[in-house]
Amino acid sequence: MKLEKITPIENNNQRVLTTAQIAEAYGTSAISISNNFNRNKGRYIEGEHYYLLKGALLQDLRAIHQIDELPSNVGKLYLWTEKGALLHAKSLNTEKAWEVYMYLMDFYFRTKSALSGELQKSLDEAHGDIALLLDRIGYLKHSTTVAVGEQEQLRLAARLNILTLFGGKHTVSYRLYSRRVYRMLWYAYRKHFRLDSYRNTPEYRFSEGMEFIRAWEPGKWTRKAIKSIEKDFYNFLETFFDDVDKDGYKKLLADCPAIVEEFINAIR
Repeated sequence: MKLEKITPIENNNQRVLTTAQIAEAYGTSAISISNNFNRNKGRYIEGEHYYLLKGALLQDLRAIHQIDELPSNVGKLYLWTEKGALLHAKSLNTEKAWEVYMYLMDFYFRTKSALSGELQKSLDEAHGDIALLLDRIGYLKHSTTVAVGEQEQLRLAARLNILTLFGGKHTVSYRLYSRRVYRMLWYAYRKHFRLDSYRNTPEYRFSEGMEFIRAWEPGKWTRKAIKSIEKDFYNFLETFFDDVDKDGYKKLLADCPAIVEEFINAIR
């Protein structure tokens, strides 16, 4: 909904909003608005926070065609005042709801030119309180870091990526280069997110962090070095064994670590 295109509705000489209008503006559902109201009914005062139209009152509203899309089978209708809109914003407590409420105060429910000095002062104070709340919401959003469980998921994603890159932890290239490649990955991660540690990843960027790790790969020279050392080791194995196929190669790596150590010592 474009807020400037909200169809104005008036009741008892003041502007009001239907449940559908306030739900769409706040980015939620009409059911959510109704549930908030039902859970907190004691806080809402009819005539102050809302009007409930039914019977003749509802028929009068239909007659003046303020709400053209009102279904004929609707037997009652809630209309929310500015104070009612405020209570719904408090219940939802989202950044969007507060921003929309500030807009509605200024450009829908009333204009500053029509306010008394005392009322204008109250409005300015409310603006200040909401601005502070929005700042607090923004601060919490950007200062809350990933939990311990999410840190572990980041580490596991990095480990899976590295193991896939090297073809397993028993390979020669893993023994020789894995620490270096781990450092490269986390350096790239910290640089991308501007952090001093992956543990300080903002909570709201956790999914982005997982995607970054899964997609990361080292530079072409590192990839070339990994392939080259594996090729050299494969040639080295052929001096001991005939016809070492791919599956046999993996089994030798797991079952004969001494051969791997001999090769590593030979090239160091």
